[in-house]
Amino acid sequence: MKKRHIFQVFAVLCAVSVFALCVFYAVALGARVYRRVSRTLDESYAVHACINYISAKIRGGDKKGCVEIGDLEGTPALVLIEEIDGEEYESYIYSYGGRLCELFCLRGARFSPEDGMALLDIESLEIEKAGPGLIRLACSLGDSRAETYVALRSRGGGGL
Repeated sequence: MKKRHIFQVFAVLCAVSVFALCVFYAVALGARVYRRVSRTLDESYAVHACINYISAKIRGGDKKGCVEIGDLEGTPALVLIEEIDGEEYESYIYSYGGRLCELFCLRGARFSPEDGMALLDIESLEIEKAGPGLIRLACSLGDSRAETYVALRSRGGGGL
């Protein structure tokens, strides 16, 4: 009788142990999946925020001759020109050191890419002229990538 009782206790302990291991494995697997999904969502947010931010800046500064594709000390950049109180200023938007950066300065002033303000983490940013009055934007981070085209309403002058 005692042997049977010990066997029953041992069987229950084994069943509880197997159940506990299964629960632990399921929680560990769920945590790994959650981290991966969270990282993917963060990357997707960053690339779409980057594209939307630059598109909004282009549309906000879309005046004849005020949107250019240029560079800041050899770093490719979108250049937005605006006049404030009779002085011309430039906003450079570019990728530097794995981040989307923006630099606002007096036109013609000399600055380097590290002087800009970091806005978002990104791996790459492509800004190029896709046609007359058309700018192609592409941004990537990890497995996420976003791309769009922005048509300028105003054309001519010194811009695109």
